[in-house]
Amino acid sequence: MESQKELIHDVDWDTLIILDACRYDYFEEIYRNYLSGNLNRVESLGYSTPMWLKKTFTGSYKDTIYVSGNPFVNSKVKMKGFYGKEKFFKVFDIWDGGFDNDKGTVPPETISKTTRIARMEKPNKKIIAHFIQPHGPYLGFPESKKFFTGLNEVKSETMPKMEKLAIYLGEIASKVIGASLVHKVGNYLNLNNPSPLERIAEEYGENKLCNSYRNNLKIVLNEVSKLAKRLPGKIIISADHGEMLGEDDLYSHNSHHHLLKEAPWLEVEGVKG
Repeated sequence: MESQKELIHDVDWDTLIILDACRYDYFEEIYRNYLSGNLNRVESLGYSTPMWLKKTFTGSYKDTIYVSGNPFVNSKVKMKGFYGKEKFFKVFDIWDGGFDNDKGTVPPETISKTTRIARMEKPNKKIIAHFIQPHGPYLGFPESKKFFTGLNEVKSETMPKMEKLAIYLGEIASKVIGASLVHKVGNYLNLNNPSPLERIAEEYGENKLCNSYRNNLKIVLNEVSKLAKRLPGKIIISADHGEMLGEDDLYSHNSHHHLLKEAPWLEVEGVKG
């Protein structure tokens, strides 16, 4: 497999779309229903978003705007050793203002809209648009939201948005997140609890989990296909890492399984002229 990092740095793209926790095999199965282009399997450098960020974006990218639905890329504080404000020309903190409390996530249309605005405002800048989906909570399965809180003892509405979305993303399964802006939540967590995905599989079955993940991918690809029709230049669609859905009795992305480092790399031509 080619290195995703090398392609990100070497390919002359205009917009890089990142689908959080998007598996190559699921993407390859359904993308043709929404997009056309040249698809390859590439190697991500991360098993999780923080690892991917730190290993992929090792320089300065002042020619690039980051539209971020993921709090690990933000303009406010350093998160797990990565500070988006220092790396990119500008970071749009959509994880904050665009967070939908009812859905427990950032809807894909919110990322899409901000990406279009950023393109109109800065036509000569590169743009990275980081969608949360297909990562849970699953939009077609509202009951899944409860599994991604990670906290039963703490009311989610009392938590800072950055902390809350980070918990939804499952990145604090074995450690406490953040430093200066995020409260320690380890005391509230039973760190031996199964991951949200494992709990969904236990309660609803593995087929329900896989189908919900697949449907979440369809939802975001539908939005991405509409976005691609409104953006100029070369568009790349890829992922930060994959997701374990019960293979080898593993769930989420807390392991070092090879499936977590296989990412799609789809090249799409946007609007001409």
